[in-house]
Amino acid sequence: MRRLVAAATLVLAVTSADAASPDFRYGIAAGEITSTSAVLWTRAPRPGAVLLTVSTSTAVPAGRFAAKATSGNDRTVQRVVRRLKAGTSYRYFFTQGKAKSAVDSFTTAPAASVSASVRFAISGDADATPATNGKPAFNRYEVYQRMSAEANHFNINLGDTIYSDSEVWLARQSRTVSAKWEK
Repeated sequence: MRRLVAAATLVLAVTSADAASPDFRYGIAAGEITSTSAVLWTRAPRPGAVLLTVSTSTAVPAGRFAAKATSGNDRTVQRVVRRLKAGTSYRYFFTQGKAKSAVDSFTTAPAASVSASVRFAISGDADATPATNGKPAFNRYEVYQRMSAEANHFNINLGDTIYSDSEVWLARQSRTVSAKWEK
């Protein structure tokens, strides 16, 4: 089980769009977390230079990393941060000019030589299509709230959240690429 954490390519810690800053409205995320590295992600407010700050405390940065948001990548920025310490909590945020993202955190997996318990949850599809009354047809994503409340080491979502072919009665079907992007 501990090896699962050390190779945690499915780990994903996300700051929700609701909690994100207005400038970084799609939030920030940490994924593919191992005992020594993590992939940190955001969508920048505009094309151009982006700075990622990673630290073990609010006062001492462990590193600052430059990245570039381009229109060709829809202003999405991903940065692999290496040489992290095993079993360590890190805080991180992105800046672009005066714009600053929310601050979030992740914890690296324990070292391969350490025996550790692992808590995780797995979920599947979560159809976000609204019913004819405008309210969610199936649920309000309670499964994700529950996962968060359980303070798992990581959570896995093996499904879709935006359905172009939802089974919600009278739901508008999105059959073309442009209609799918609109949805």
